[in-house]
Amino acid sequence: MTVAPPCAVNRNQVPGLCRSGEIVVWILVAAWSLAVLLGMAWLWDYGAAPGYTPVPPDHWPASSQLTRNPRGFTLVLFAHPHCPCTRATLRELERLLSRTDSRLHATIAFLRPTGVGEQWTQSAIWKQAENIPNTRVTVDPEGREARLFGAAVSGHALLFDAQGGRLFSGGITAARGHEGDNRGRSAVERLIFHGPGTPTTTCVYGCPLHPSSPQDMKP
Repeated sequence: MTVAPPCAVNRNQVPGLCRSGEIVVWILVAAWSLAVLLGMAWLWDYGAAPGYTPVPPDHWPASSQLTRNPRGFTLVLFAHPHCPCTRATLRELERLLSRTDSRLHATIAFLRPTGVGEQWTQSAIWKQAENIPNTRVTVDPEGREARLFGAAVSGHALLFDAQGGRLFSGGITAARGHEGDNRGRSAVERLIFHGPGTPTTTCVYGCPLHPSSPQDMKP
């Protein structure tokens, strides 16, 4: 015995019911597709949108407590310990250091706002930074060093020569959380291997270093 599908029975009993159901399904599919497209567009715009970057100093700040290499190049990277975008920046820094050998000394300064403990700063991103060879990881209380160097976004890197002159300021990724060849990392490599030229600036892609509250960037 063959049982007719419910839709076939309904079509005979209530003309147009199945067609109306199909229209509703198509409307829902179209609405879902539009939502997906809008979400993808927003993510693309967000990932490609650089953060605000103040004008950095031309020379190493005299009042800085960070250590500069007087016999070579020094790169300072400012980071937020809970910024997911910074993971890609750290991997790009590791690639950069592996190519430049001992020519480059790197310091990563992690923000520590007022009112938070050591555990807040020493996140998984901090531990990732500690595993990068030939790199000094330190704390930047209240972002004082970041302000001296004109860094407002996590992932902001600055390269200085032996005399303390700034050669580079910007990001070393092409977008938020994006790894791969990019203008920033290439610029730093070129400056180290081919000598100083015109100071280079690139966009920085990351989270704000100075949020209104430490809770704003908690994972």
